[in-house]
Amino acid sequence: MFVYAQFIAMFILVLSIFGLSGCQEKQNPEIAPNIYYAPINGSNAVSVHLIFENTSDQPGLMHYLEHLVGHNIKGPNDRVFVQHANAWTTRYSVGYWRSGKPDKLEQLLASLRKTIEPLEVGEEYALEERGIVLNEYDFRLGNNYSAQAFEEINATLHAGNRIATSVIGTPKQINELRYDDAVILHQKSHVVQQAKLVVTGDVSLSQLRRALERVEWPVASTSNQFGAGRYHLKKAFTQRLEFADENTVPRFVWQKVIALDTPVELELLRAQTALLSSILESNLPGGLAGPLRFDGTTTSGFSFQVFPLDEKHLQINFSGKPDKGVKLVDVEAEFQAELLKLAKQGIPPKTWQRLRKRFDDYWPDLEDQGNVEKWYARYVTSSIYQQKEPKSVKKLLRMKNGISQEETNKYLKLLVGEGAQVIAFIGPEEVFR
Repeated sequence: MFVYAQFIAMFILVLSIFGLSGCQEKQNPEIAPNIYYAPINGSNAVSVHLIFENTSDQPGLMHYLEHLVGHNIKGPNDRVFVQHANAWTTRYSVGYWRSGKPDKLEQLLASLRKTIEPLEVGEEYALEERGIVLNEYDFRLGNNYSAQAFEEINATLHAGNRIATSVIGTPKQINELRYDDAVILHQKSHVVQQAKLVVTGDVSLSQLRRALERVEWPVASTSNQFGAGRYHLKKAFTQRLEFADENTVPRFVWQKVIALDTPVELELLRAQTALLSSILESNLPGGLAGPLRFDGTTTSGFSFQVFPLDEKHLQINFSGKPDKGVKLVDVEAEFQAELLKLAKQGIPPKTWQRLRKRFDDYWPDLEDQGNVEKWYARYVTSSIYQQKEPKSVKKLLRMKNGISQEETNKYLKLLVGEGAQVIAFIGPEEVFR
């Protein structure tokens, strides 16, 4: 009885933190369908993110536009009210971020409101900014042959999907970016109906409402449409790629996409696959570190990650560096054999229970209100950047009980099933085979 009372008290605490009633499921229906709010009381700071879907199929164009818009919205008085500012482009979204003191919320919102105003940078500046994008490419990918290889791996694996489009592009593609194309993309993508505003920090709902009214924040007339770029796996295939470079650290790369029979709620799928990733990276029985690195000497180090692309598709990434004197073809063979063996045997109960217990840190400490608020604010912001509708706290709490050993083993078996996969060798050619 005491344990049950504790559970009820904890559940009520979490609901009270976010002002949610037992029947409330939607996020912030009292504000607007395109505005998301997550308070962090006592933080003495506020962050505003304005996020648009990345709808461009031209490599590098949305990233180039992000640079132009960033200049367009920057004002001479920004330093008075903006403590931190940034912008970034992902395969899913382009976003603009401002943070400052809570009493500067109105100015922060007014600054971001300029993102939907017509571009006013001019072609001369736009040409200079294209040069900055080229410098960014040189810094991130120019001397990094592995990074360039992963760009091609991504394009091959996700062919036919928007996320196959490179965020930054190649130097040739960057040099072909045109200001007029950026203007057209801005008119199509940076519009009220596409905009999603996320406000987190030390402000109340009434303060947020007042600030929105004062800056005449544009409100979408209908609910946001998420999932416009939903993933499609048309057929299973295997593509082998080789990237020979004498100066690159050798590695074997295996990336794969598999489809689930039925959709699973994204947050539960993230949790299940994060636990599976942790198990397979471990040196405990049922993990890959023992047979590949410690008991055997196939790799000197590796990474393994499973994560959802959406509610019905998982991506699996393995990257392993060969041990001294080991060929990449041997790393491939040993890895595939061990993964298949683990899939047939399943995760040992003791290993699952041990890592499941450690996995409690994946969720917030429900007795710490500040911890829960920060966790939920990060979750909401991350969801919108991935163009996914965030769930209510009530739904998230229910998902915590959906993690089971049976489900973990089910996903493990799926990893060796049918799917789209790219197998790549990177490094000096003499270690390939």
